[in-house]
This record gives sequence, structure tokens and C-alpha cells, in this order.
Amino acid sequence: MRKIYLILFLNCLTALLWGQAAPDNATLGPRKIINFNGDWKFIRQDVSGAEKPEFEDGAWQDVGLPHCYN
Repeated sequence: MRKIYLILFLNCLTALLWGQAAPDNATLGPRKIINFNGDWKFIRQDVSGAEKPEFEDGAWQDVGLPHCYN
């Protein structure tokens, strides 16, 4: 009988330690929601130099995400 109690105790201890070693997302706290749907522009062509911050994209179409150019 003592052997059964020992096995049950070790199983409970292992489950406790396993739960602390690998927490799920629910125990990590609230998620941070980031809205990345602002200030997107679109033009249907390849443009060289568009990666530069000073590039003038005023003639490009303002779009929201998700976006499909069809």
C-alpha cells in the first residue's frame, strides 16, 4: 500500500514540476495587441529607392490591411 502512495505522490510531484517548467500562454499574462493597419501605401509597379525614409509616396494609394490589389 505504501508503494502505491509513493507512486501517486511522485506522479503528482512530476505533474506539478512539469506545469511550472512549461507554462502556457494563459499564465504569461495579457497579450499585447498592436494595430499595424495604419499608414500603408500601395502602387502597382516596382519603384527603386522606395525603401528610403525621404522617398515621396504622396501619389501612392492609401490602403488598409489585409489588402488585395485586384
